[in-house]
Amino acid sequence: MGDPELKEYYSFTKDKYKLLSEKEKKLLLLISFLRFITFFGGIILIWLGFAYSITLGITLFILITSFFLVLLKQYSFHTDKEEHYENLEKINRDEVLALSGDYSSFNDGSDFINQSHGFSFDTDLFGKSSLFQYLNRTSTGYGREILANWLSDPYAQAERLGPRQETIREISGNLDWRQEFLAAGINKDIDRDHISGLVRWLNEEDKSGNTGIRGFLICFIPTVNLVSLGLVIAGKLHYSVFISLFLAGLVITILNLKRTNAIHRELTGRFRFLSSLGKLFYLFEKKQFKSDELTRIQSITRNSAVSSLKKVSRIIQAFDNRMNIIVGFALNGLLLWDLHCVHKLEKWKLKYRLSFPDWLHMLGQIDAYISLGNYAFNNRSFTYPVISGEGIIFKAKKLGHQLIEEEKRICNDFTLPAKGNICIISGANMAGKSTFLRTVAVNYILAMAGAPVCAEEMSFTPVKLFTSMRTTDSLSSNESYFYAELRRLKLLQAALSAGENMFFILDEILKGTNSEDKSMGSKLFLNKLIVLKGTGLIATHDTSLGTLQDEFPDVIFNKCIEIEIDGEVIIFDYLLRDGITSRRNAVLLMKQMGILD
Repeated sequence: MGDPELKEYYSFTKDKYKLLSEKEKKLLLLISFLRFITFFGGIILIWLGFAYSITLGITLFILITSFFLVLLKQYSFHTDKEEHYENLEKINRDEVLALSGDYSSFNDGSDFINQSHGFSFDTDLFGKSSLFQYLNRTSTGYGREILANWLSDPYAQAERLGPRQETIREISGNLDWRQEFLAAGINKDIDRDHISGLVRWLNEEDKSGNTGIRGFLICFIPTVNLVSLGLVIAGKLHYSVFISLFLAGLVITILNLKRTNAIHRELTGRFRFLSSLGKLFYLFEKKQFKSDELTRIQSITRNSAVSSLKKVSRIIQAFDNRMNIIVGFALNGLLLWDLHCVHKLEKWKLKYRLSFPDWLHMLGQIDAYISLGNYAFNNRSFTYPVISGEGIIFKAKKLGHQLIEEEKRICNDFTLPAKGNICIISGANMAGKSTFLRTVAVNYILAMAGAPVCAEEMSFTPVKLFTSMRTTDSLSSNESYFYAELRRLKLLQAALSAGENMFFILDEILKGTNSEDKSMGSKLFLNKLIVLKGTGLIATHDTSLGTLQDEFPDVIFNKCIEIEIDGEVIIFDYLLRDGITSRRNAVLLMKQMGILD
């Protein structure tokens, strides 16, 4: 299953990053040991140095402290490096599993399931073993949402089909960059829930008064405090003056504590998130792209996103120093630290509050494109479809379903020639009618989204998609299965009556009633669709619907998926043929399963 060469490449890359990660672990152990030796050995050396002379003691203190700080910085640097290599190892390990048919490592988008949607529920767009889980490689919550929106409303994306295909092609060819980007965003909680406080703070108006006067006082008072401290140390001023000023600083801080705490609550702990966000933008901005879509996004974020995010993350990191009681007490009494940080944050918010949501949206678009680029890279035999210049709604050669293993995948040629044509597909139980309908739907969705499709060739005309394939009843709303199905068909009729250009795919309509009633109702509904110039596919067991081709030869045409019966053996080939099916297999299947003797 999967491309053997590609699987081998991912496996080799996984092992490479695993070795690099293990090297970093060993280096971290060495640095930890050096820190331990430096700390305790340094105390002894500094004590001996001061015992010998003050000059030697101070020199040793400076040297040993500097070396200890270098070790701390190196430990932090190599910790990040180890995490990065572990993320890259995970990315490649997950791709190896995916090529083996295991997509459980990827979010399945279950929270996007909507039974009332025009087609997503019927086509298994979201949920376990869904198309979304098959495609999804996003590392940010924003990217996940955007990818889900693109798949849920592909018609809205189709108007920019050329630029989108160009973008996906370019990202597909940048494997190393894609993986670096994903590794920088994995497990960094870059989604709406985790940054809700930050977004809330951005949307709040600053009600603290004249920022100019406040800014002056925040700088003036700490300056007076520092000068007074210097004079006390020099013996030019009595220490009581400095203590009075220090206490005054604490009082000012306490008077503003309610507002300061509220802001800190919203922003505390965001340093890691903002640093990761800045790194993602840095990776995007430093890369040279050619596609119009990517250069357009770069023009929005370049020269502002990275520098401003670094700035605000440093401010928040400094603000978090107040969490240490002793440090917070000293900094606020001397420098009005809380107010100083809040003032800087408000200035940053005033300048970038409108840009920040756009940056997140742009980042989400990049992230979503990476998923489609990864899908294109993993399926290099797939093709990019083209817009039909002849008004053909759907035409594909060797069309297959992405989620079926390549070794088991049966591909078919299929054409829906023009607007107003309806194809009736008949076949026995388990012959593959529903799978074929989903194959057409899934590839149509991906085609409009700009992604490659599982076909040798494909051309199409973008229109809205509507399906009725998996109707469910609802106890909570006292709705029967049959009523739910009728309500679904009513939606289709209403849309066509309103003049909406729509491609419908229906599977065994009116399942919830008896055979005679179903046959008559289906024919009447088909007549209604013909009057409304509907375009689409209908799968059915009811072979009598095939006779409508004789009444409407320019509108309806028949296809079937036949089976072969050899004694007690049923042979399924899942191939699409012209005409109406002539085989039935329900009784034989029941016998094979032991239901009947």
